[in-house]
Formats: sequence, C-alpha cells, structure tokens
Amino acid sequence: MNTRILSSCALILVGVGCHSDPRPPQSPSPVLTSAEITAPTPAVRAAQPAKAEATPELLITNTIQRRLANDWALASSAPTVAVITEGRKVTLEGFVRTDFERASIEMIAWQTPGVQDVEDRLELRK
Repeated sequence: MNTRILSSCALILVGVGCHSDPRPPQSPSPVLTSAEITAPTPAVRAAQPAKAEATPELLITNTIQRRLANDWALASSAPTVAVITEGRKVTLEGFVRTDFERASIEMIAWQTPGVQDVEDRLELRK
C-alpha cells in the first residue's frame, strides 16, 4: 500500500514538472532605476515650464498659512484669512470669530522667521 501511494505521488510530481506553458517565452524586462522611472522624457521636459524659485515673500506667506491650517484652535478661521506679504511686512485680512483667534493669528505671523512688521486688518465677525 505504501508503494502505491509513493508511486502516485511521484507521478503527480513528475506531471507538474513536465507541464509546459502554452505561451511563447518572453525576454526579461529591463530593470529600471527609480531615477529612470521618474525622469521626464526630452519631449515632456521641453513642454514643462521652468520652475520659478521661491521668493522670500512666498516662503513667509506659505509658512504662515501652513501654521494657521495646522493649528486646531484656528482651523475654522484659517481659510478666511488672507496673508499678504510685501518684503518683510505681512498684512492679515479676513474674518475671525473671537479676539483670541485674532491675537493667535497675529502672534503666528510675528513668530515667522523673516517677518519685521505685521498689519492686522482682521475683522471680528460673530
């Protein structure tokens, strides 16, 4: 009985090994590096506009907006506040619900590196 089971298993294993794939063999795919995958082709590169360098004003504005958006206490007012940067002067315009929000937004602007002056034009709206 043991011989019969072993010979059946041997036939099954041999049959699996002899099974042929009906598809024709394919050449292996070339291995690409991550730089080759993400690099634009010359045609795409020519069609892309040149990237503008970030100005100090843009960095200040983006920093303040990001800090406002990440402050959970200001999450409801942050979208209504415009941050305008000219040189090192920041102007805050928009609407806030409380004096606390107004003071917090102004403090964030003052604490941002590069800011020398803050003009608060925020309006209180309840």
